[in-house]
Amino acid sequence: MGFWSRLLGKKEPTPLTAAPKPEPVHLASEEEVFLSTLVADLAEGKRRSESGSPDVLKRVDTLWSSGHERLAIEWMEKLLSVPEVPEDATAPLRALLVERYEQRGELDTAIPHLERLCTEDAYALRAHYLLAEHARKRGDHERALRHYEAVLGRDVDYPNVRARVERLRQQAGRSAPVAGETIAAGDVAGVQAGARYRLVRELGRGATGVVYLARDAELDREVAVKLLHPHLAGTERA
Repeated sequence: MGFWSRLLGKKEPTPLTAAPKPEPVHLASEEEVFLSTLVADLAEGKRRSESGSPDVLKRVDTLWSSGHERLAIEWMEKLLSVPEVPEDATAPLRALLVERYEQRGELDTAIPHLERLCTEDAYALRAHYLLAEHARKRGDHERALRHYEAVLGRDVDYPNVRARVERLRQQAGRSAPVAGETIAAGDVAGVQAGARYRLVRELGRGATGVVYLARDAELDREVAVKLLHPHLAGTERA
C-alpha cells in the first residue's frame, strides 16, 4: 500500500486475478476422425459396403489395443446403428463387436447382435455356440439345447457340444441324438419314404446340406442325419 493511501485510509484496489487457462481441446485420434466421417457418410447412403471392411476393423482394433475398449465398442455400436446398411456388409463388424463384449464379460449386451448373426452362414456356428453357452449358464436349458443342436447341425464335431447336448437331454429325460449317416439327396420326402428315418425337425443347414434330428426306426433312437444338397449328391456317392 502506498504512503498517501495509508495516510488517507484508502485501500488499494484488489489486483485482478488472471483468467484460468482454457482446458486443452481434446483432438480425436486419426481413427476417430475416420470413423466419424464414415458414420456421417453411411447416414447419407454413401460407402455402405465399407462398414465391415478390413480397414474399419483395423481402426476399431487400434482403439481397442490402445486401451480405449469402451470407446471402440461405442464406435462399433454407432456404425451398426445406421439404418438400411446391408446385413452382409455389417456382419464382420458385428462379429467383432460380439467377441469384444464376450472378452469383457458383457455377453448379455451382445445377444441382439448374436441373434442377427445366426442368419449369416459365415458366423452362425459361433453365434449359436455363444447363445447356447449364455443360456446354459443362466439355467435356460431348453434354449441352450436348441442352440447347441444348431451347432451340431453345422459341425457335428464342434468341441464339447455333443457332451453338453447329451447332458442337457438327459436332464430333460431325452436321449441325445448320435451322429447318423450322410444321405446323398436333398429330398426330404424321399428319406421319409425310406421308412428307416423319420425326420423330427431341422437342426441346422450349411454349405453342403441340411442336418435333421431324426428317429432311426431300426436302432430305435434319435440320430442326426445330414442330407446333402442335390448338386453334391453325385460327389458323395463317388
